[in-house]
Amino acid sequence: MKNVILTFLLVGLVVSLSAQSIVKFKPIGLDYQRVSVSVPFLGTVTASSSAWDMGLGFEYGLNKTLSLNTTLNFAFYSGTMMSFTPEFRAYLTGSEAVTGFYVGGYGGLAIYTGGGSSTAGMAGASLGFQKTLGDRITMDVGTGIGGQFAGGNSIFNIRPGVTLGYMLY
Repeated sequence: MKNVILTFLLVGLVVSLSAQSIVKFKPIGLDYQRVSVSVPFLGTVTASSSAWDMGLGFEYGLNKTLSLNTTLNFAFYSGTMMSFTPEFRAYLTGSEAVTGFYVGGYGGLAIYTGGGSSTAGMAGASLGFQKTLGDRITMDVGTGIGGQFAGGNSIFNIRPGVTLGYMLY
């Protein structure tokens, strides 16, 4: 875990010297999960849960329509979940890089603690809108829809949230 955080910070520092770089903080988010587990003699059992979600992120504009966004999220259930999620975004509107409506795809890794640790791979799609407020402040309202896969179990996720950012130029 320490190596993931150090790598995330190092990438952010190296890339932040370029134009169209945004450091992000997600104070408001929700992680809704629907878990399907195969149980012998009972078939498939499903359960739903939701948790407050927060995160830190970094977005780098590759050009006026494409960007690379990385996020380190924390969700608080009876235990905790930490996920590292690189995401590739395509902006559909906006006159400058990293603004307007976007669609994206992501993949990553989720680590659960509490009641035994487990790790899950994750993948999905994102949809949202990012706007510049003033000179350097950004607001990103979006959601990710995808799944997590570990040990024969599948978890369907919906993760809406609001993210605030600061452009480094």
